[in-house]
Amino acid sequence: MYIVSNDYGRAFNTWKKPQIGVTGGTPTFRVDDTNVDIDTIGIDQVLMDTEGTPVVAYKTGLPYTSTSYVPPISSLCSTNWANDRIAKGQSYLVPRMAGGFNKTAIPFPINSWSTSHLVLDSSDNAYVIINDLPVVRGTAASTWTSWELLADFGQEVGNTG
Repeated sequence: MYIVSNDYGRAFNTWKKPQIGVTGGTPTFRVDDTNVDIDTIGIDQVLMDTEGTPVVAYKTGLPYTSTSYVPPISSLCSTNWANDRIAKGQSYLVPRMAGGFNKTAIPFPINSWSTSHLVLDSSDNAYVIINDLPVVRGTAASTWTSWELLADFGQEVGNTG
């Protein structure tokens, strides 16, 4: 769920509700609220929950985030969190579009159990630092379907995961 405050944390709203809560008050939303967007990822898909910090796009003002986990297609159930994440983990860019959030796979292996970081430039091109080593870019012009490797610091320091 993406919640924003335009008054330094006194009042909070989502993209569809003008106000869902105030500091010290009772929130006016629930998990099953129609304004809450849920990404259904299984508990056994080794999700890195601290990774999805939203970044606000310059051009649209909408939130973007990145996340990573082991997709269900590569494993029915994770049995070793760190090893499965290193071997089968996948990063995703999740931009907010007109109809909701749209998840796009980033076609580079994460090769680590750590987190990735998202940065947007003034044209809303996405730069993802995958687990502090490779830096990849997806262009807004391609709606983030075209990705390229810009640098791989892991190769430079001899770290492959």
